[in-house]
Amino acid sequence: MSILKWFERKLFTGEVVQDYGNLRDERTGVARLRTSILLCRRKGKLQLVVRSVGTAPLGASAQYAMIDVTPQTLQRLGEIVSDAKTQLEKEHVA
Repeated sequence: MSILKWFERKLFTGEVVQDYGNLRDERTGVARLRTSILLCRRKGKLQLVVRSVGTAPLGASAQYAMIDVTPQTLQRLGEIVSDAKTQLEKEHVA
């Protein structure tokens, strides 16, 4: 494991249970922007971690958003996915 991955795991993600890969991977000029979601266990709690990483020739940045996995969170995420599917189906029919 690289030293950067070790720091990431120690400081931000904890144990990665499942890596769902990149949801977004795009280039804008010389910069590359990636957003991914990880299911992690940190301090005994399950969390969804949304990781956004930007890289460019002269620098890089990373942002992490942690969301505790609770029944309420899972219900809300289910509603979000359902609403997004409904809207997507409406757009494809029209």
